Amino acid sequence: MEEKKSLLSIHILFKSIISVYFDSFFVLYFLGVTNYDVVPIVKYYFTLYLFLFISFLVIRNVMKRNIKVPYLRIGISLQALYIATIMLLKENIVNYVFLVGILRGFANGFYYYPQSLLNSEKITNQERSKFDGLTFVINNIASIVIPIILGVALTYMSYIEICKIFFLLFILMFILSFKLKDGKYNTKKADIKGFIKLVKESKDVKRALLMPFLGGLTYFSGSFALMITLIKVMNFNTNLALGTIESVCAIISLGVSILYSLKLNRDKKSKLLKVGGILILISLIVYALHPTLITFIILLLINSSFVWLFNLTATTVGIDLSNSKEIKTKYKPEYLLAREFALNSSRCLGFIVVLIVTIKFGSDALKYLLIISGFIILLESFVTSKYLNEK
Repeated sequence: MEEKKSLLSIHILFKSIISVYFDSFFVLYFLGVTNYDVVPIVKYYFTLYLFLFISFLVIRNVMKRNIKVPYLRIGISLQALYIATIMLLKENIVNYVFLVGILRGFANGFYYYPQSLLNSEKITNQERSKFDGLTFVINNIASIVIPIILGVALTYMSYIEICKIFFLLFILMFILSFKLKDGKYNTKKADIKGFIKLVKESKDVKRALLMPFLGGLTYFSGSFALMITLIKVMNFNTNLALGTIESVCAIISLGVSILYSLKLNRDKKSKLLKVGGILILISLIVYALHPTLITFIILLLINSSFVWLFNLTATTVGIDLSNSKEIKTKYKPEYLLAREFALNSSRCLGFIVVLIVTIKFGSDALKYLLIISGFIILLESFVTSKYLNEK
């Protein structure tokens, strides 16, 4: 139980507090430094996710040998180094987008790979929905409060000054990691060929890899998520306004998290995913053709509810399958590596498209890319819904 609490505490600190700061508020800071030039921020995210996957490749064999906790600590330490780099570079960060992208890519990879394995091992599938639901509820509560606090704080303090506080949070995460323990180490190496054979034979595994590929193109920190963040920052271009809208969106996501944890069975989730896919596509088309503040707010409301439901479902399904008999005994590290490849290859593809469109047609053209994202989300809603119906 103590390990579960420590794992939960570390992940909540990372996802609900630190990630809020280094997503929307980081984009606002970055755009301010670049005078609202979108190209550098897209280059940064492309580099981040490319090297995130490279970091998974680097440590794949030690994950197979069951050496996870030491690398989780390395990931946390690299996150602290990333913050220190931002504090050192300040406004010069625009001249080092590839450096900070590489650093955060390795930091995230060294954190997420062992954290995902520990999550799937320490929490059983029977506990999964309630545990994930609780995690998301706590995350959402923090996500309601933290943006307002940050919005007010950043009105009187600089982005760099706030970084010092988050540096201390990584020290706390590092201390909490000492309550986690690995199982028995072994001498195995990652069996990529064996896993590829399993992918060819298993429909469930194929579908489990298709889901993150589609998600990486859209809502799972992909190009769609970045485009929404960019438009959000441009519409609410003060720290306080941005913090307020982030909190409102978090309130909606909190409600979805509670429903997901306590009320929704597989059949209800399946139906809501289809409805959500249709509503998301419609709202994106309306905004692209009529881009006003009202249509964007409607898009944000739908995004905070149904896209969040997508996020919850995809996370639970992905971890559940990692505990299936055919993967758990032989291929769990390979499975997570394959999911990360599917996720980050599609992310990089999406960012390349955004970069090309931005350079050739300007940032105003990004709203039309949202329509394409809407069709991809609609496709994923039916893929995920079919998977839930068959289980």
